[in-house]
Amino acid sequence: QEAVDLARRAGDVRLQAALQLRLADTLDRLGDPAAARLHRGAADRLLGEEPSAYEIRSASTEN
Repeated sequence: QEAVDLARRAGDVRLQAALQLRLADTLDRLGDPAAARLHRGAADRLLGEEPSAYEIRSASTEN
């Protein structure tokens, strides 16, 4: 969780999402699927907020 906080402070959304997924995997292995789902949902929301490189390129080539 500390690593997720550091990634958030650094503004690295992709790293933050990757760490959330690692936490989710760990929680699954420890037998806490509900908490794992919460962390996967957080990762999905983070990745949904970040524009992909494809979207950025396609927007600039439309003109």
